[in-house]
Amino acid sequence: MKHIFAAILFFGPSLALASSPSIPGVYAGAGMVSCGKYLSDSQRPNLVFGYTSWIQGFLSGANLGFSGAGLFDPVTLPDSESIKLYMDNFCKASPLKNVKEGSMKLYKDVHARNAASK
Repeated sequence: MKHIFAAILFFGPSLALASSPSIPGVYAGAGMVSCGKYLSDSQRPNLVFGYTSWIQGFLSGANLGFSGAGLFDPVTLPDSESIKLYMDNFCKASPLKNVKEGSMKLYKDVHARNAASK
């Protein structure tokens, strides 16, 4: 019973990501920053570190949550330079979206690339 409770507690937020990505209050921090703000901040290395750290945590949590729940196989995640380049491109193309949306798309793209290479 303890293991079931721990699994729900641990994987619950990740499963919410899969089913309801627009639930208010589920996300906090750098993920809620608009792409416009991200692009202006991306010129400052000390701020870029904060964004890429948040995104790496998001990707790691999604990877662990989805694979642990049996939904996806775990994938190799990109390095911080690749994350920055991806987010710069995503935000330039979609300035009204936010960092969380870009992070979700990045995870989906990495997962699709991994599945195609099998």
